[in-house]
Amino acid sequence: MGLLDQREHIRGDANYKSANVFGEIDARRVTEARKLNLGFNADYSENRFKLSSGTLANYQHSLGYNGLAVKSLGPHWYAGATANVGSSTF
Repeated sequence: MGLLDQREHIRGDANYKSANVFGEIDARRVTEARKLNLGFNADYSENRFKLSSGTLANYQHSLGYNGLAVKSLGPHWYAGATANVGSSTF
């Protein structure tokens, strides 16, 4: 199963403009013996401020990965691991 979610927000007035885009993909697989979740997300935002001395711009972006793996060891026991990795730039 996969999911793609994208949102965009744009706001503006005479002295300020803003834009943000976010995307996420998620994949899941579940069986009686195993469970596996994998995900990826990305975010980009931009802000511009109009000043008397010129325009000030701020850009940010981030990426993230996550995963979960679980194995059944019997009717009441399981073993699993999870991992998350992320990066941001300002």
